[in-house]
Amino acid sequence: MTTHPSRKPTVAILATGGTIAGSGSSSGRDSAYVSASIGIDDLVAAVPGLPHIADLTSEQLLQIDSANMDDQGMLTLARRTSQLLATDDVGAVVVTHGTDTLEETAYLLNLGLNTTKPVVFVGPMRPPDALSADGPRNLRHAIAVAASSKAAGEGVLAVMND
Repeated sequence: MTTHPSRKPTVAILATGGTIAGSGSSSGRDSAYVSASIGIDDLVAAVPGLPHIADLTSEQLLQIDSANMDDQGMLTLARRTSQLLATDDVGAVVVTHGTDTLEETAYLLNLGLNTTKPVVFVGPMRPPDALSADGPRNLRHAIAVAASSKAAGEGVLAVMND
């Protein structure tokens, strides 16, 4: 009997910007924060162990503060997510998103997508360069949820707060 190692699922990451891609600098009492200033490839590279969870692809679909997410941005995301999920190569989609409109965007996709494949939104409360940044850990957890067969058929999910 020949055994074959189980194949890891392919998870496509669609980045939209937001706090998870933000940065800030501090000098004394002044601090500057800029949302959506880090690209998805840099975010993924900063999280150790992701290749052990899933095979990943990443795409910078939008690069905006989620407070600026409008109908057009939501539709662009919904269309691209639907395209990816329609292929046999993609088993799940993770969407990095800012927290201002994460719920609204996730709800729209939950209503409009026709799939049982996992779709997982992820956002943090602190940017990657902040003390106790939660984005990298949340991204790792979101990919793990998306790669799990238990997430299939559950609708659009959100991962935050560890």
